[in-house]
Amino acid sequence: MKLYGTTTSPYVRRVRIIARELGLNYTRTDTATDAGQAELRVLSPIWKVPVWQTANQVIWDSHKIIDWLFGAYGTGQLYCFPADDYNVNNFMTAVDGALDSGINLFYLQKDGLAIDQSAYMRKQQDRIHASLQWLEQNLTAGLLAGSRAYSYPGIVLVSSIDWMQFRQAADLNAYPTLRKFAHDMNDQHAHIRATSPA
Repeated sequence: MKLYGTTTSPYVRRVRIIARELGLNYTRTDTATDAGQAELRVLSPIWKVPVWQTANQVIWDSHKIIDWLFGAYGTGQLYCFPADDYNVNNFMTAVDGALDSGINLFYLQKDGLAIDQSAYMRKQQDRIHASLQWLEQNLTAGLLAGSRAYSYPGIVLVSSIDWMQFRQAADLNAYPTLRKFAHDMNDQHAHIRATSPA
């Protein structure tokens, strides 16, 4: 089995954490290199990471990769929410929405664009903070409390918050519960700590 991606991508990190939890052996191709990009573009027309390759198939999306891993190898020590828990599903969608907007802003700013000069970028920034505020409220209400923290949604959240802090993609000072959750998850779980983007 082979994973295509970088060590800093939060989407790749989710897969890496799950694979470590399940004790899987795989090789990783670094798509930050020209050779890795060339291989990626043969496998996926959307050129996005992660990509997971087995002897029989290629899977493009982190959620679909993790669904496949859970189906093939179980869920290890992770807490499992019911598949039809739509509050949890909405939670992960909100995390992904904030993260996607953060990634957009990061690369646009890297190209020299300023947020105050672009309505699109201001909308991305506002979307990040609307999502983070909603996530903060749900986390404070106990959605991932106790044993539910070390779960797929918990891994989705910690990988995203850590990336935002690593890339300074959002001001997280207004979200102490989110920051504490990420800190505690890194402190308490070796697989999360071992895959840190920093």
